[in-house]
Amino acid sequence: MSNVIENLKENYNAFITLPDEWGFFRGMAEYVKFILENPDTTKIIENFNRERIKLEDEILKCEDEGIKIIEKGEKSLISNVEKKSSEIHKKNRKKSLSAPDPNGLKHIKEFKMAQSNQWLASGKSKLDYLTGCFLKIVKIIYKDGYKKEAEEFIEKEKNFPDEIILKEEFLEKLRLYFKLNLEQEDKRRTEIWGLWEKLYLIYIAELSAPEYEEEMEKFEKDGQRNANLIPKLIILHEKIDAINFNKINSFNSYEKQRYASCASIIHSNLTKELSAGKIIEEKRNNDARKNFPKSIHLVSQSIVANDVIFFVIDEQWQMPIRFLAKNKNGNETAIKKLHNIAYVANAPGKKVLYDKQLADNINNGLFKNPKIANYMETNKLDKPTLVRKSKDGILVLESGTIIKDILIQKVPTQHQSLYTDKTK
Repeated sequence: MSNVIENLKENYNAFITLPDEWGFFRGMAEYVKFILENPDTTKIIENFNRERIKLEDEILKCEDEGIKIIEKGEKSLISNVEKKSSEIHKKNRKKSLSAPDPNGLKHIKEFKMAQSNQWLASGKSKLDYLTGCFLKIVKIIYKDGYKKEAEEFIEKEKNFPDEIILKEEFLEKLRLYFKLNLEQEDKRRTEIWGLWEKLYLIYIAELSAPEYEEEMEKFEKDGQRNANLIPKLIILHEKIDAINFNKINSFNSYEKQRYASCASIIHSNLTKELSAGKIIEEKRNNDARKNFPKSIHLVSQSIVANDVIFFVIDEQWQMPIRFLAKNKNGNETAIKKLHNIAYVANAPGKKVLYDKQLADNINNGLFKNPKIANYMETNKLDKPTLVRKSKDGILVLESGTIIKDILIQKVPTQHQSLYTDKTK
């Protein structure tokens, strides 16, 4: 972990203060490459991207639902027109009359087929593009004499009576899609995943032509997810090419400073997370060398455990250590708090708010009991950390600590008599 942090800093320092654009952006691409190739930093980046993926999934769900509505509408419209056209032709054949031809529905189907795979080149989202195509089809049919069939899908624009638009049911998802995209763009400018995205696009833009084309193909394959990024990537690639081949500056001073700022924030977060991981790794390694008790059972007469709680180490059922659940002032003791914490997670009335002194009494005070201390010393056991502060500000069991609340009847029968509270 130490080597990763040092190498990360070395890659960062190699470009961050460079004045020329060529060295700055080439160095930034190398920095991103290092992050992507290292398992420790890649894992952190994946955590950064979780919110982005969550937002994208919500947007994609909205878009897919909207596309289904549009496709269902198109299918229904064309089916209705075909049916109506067929009926009119049959009647008019008898009368030797001609029927209105909806631009030869064949033309409409060809138009739809030709446009369905060209939405990426349009610069629009798939939903926006297909909605526009649907409106064009409705207008063609409306003008070709099939007004009744078209009117099921359209309404007059309030401010422009001569203009027709799709009914709200076909636009509702599109409006929500635009709203979600605006929210995503706002977060893209401030959230850590958005800052990383800027650096990642520079890395792709800096790739050699064959590699860049390969990455662009990947972007286009997942076009719906990357619809907003593809135009940005194309522009960036053109700018980077101008720097690399024409040796001219493509970014103004503000843009370059913005990228430097993004890199600084990303680097700060990465080193912070790596340092935290280093501490955890060192603790894990230290713990692996220690000899902790295998289990701790908190035994009581009832689930409430308001009177007496017995402390049992390593299933030494023949050696229960008696504690009171409440002190002389009627307040819950450390053992009672630990009993609550060890109870089913988040059970009503069992949450224990973090308190430094209480945590110390649980993690250290309990092990000062003469019987517990003697057992630990005799068996050469190290004192474990039982509880810690959670992100929610409550005390929770330390990961890996095996503490269980059980009732006396679960104790092996031959030892149950030892758990009778003889003070009563």
